[in-house]
Amino acid sequence: MRMGVAVNAQSNPAASVRYLMPGARSIRDVRNLSDLIREHDEAAKSTVVGTAFYVDELARRETARRERLMLRLTWAIFALTAVNVGTVIVFAVTG
Repeated sequence: MRMGVAVNAQSNPAASVRYLMPGARSIRDVRNLSDLIREHDEAAKSTVVGTAFYVDELARRETARRERLMLRLTWAIFALTAVNVGTVIVFAVTG
C-alpha cells in the first residue's frame, strides 16, 4: 500500500501533488482491484469500525431495495401501456 505523496508533477504534469492517508488507495486503484471483497476483509481485521459504517450499509441496502421496487414498477407501467396501446388499436380497427 502506498503512503504519502501519490503523484509527482513529472509523472503527471496535469496533476498537482496529492496526499493519501497511510494505507489508503486511490479510487482508480480500488476500481481496478479484481478481488475487492477479499481485500476489504483483510483490511477490516485491523480496522476499528465506527457507527457510520453501519449507517452507510443500512442506507445502501435501502437504496438497493428501492431500486428493485422502482424496476418492478417500471415494468408494470410498461405492461399497462402495452395493454392500453393494444386496446386502442383493437377499437380503432373494429370501429
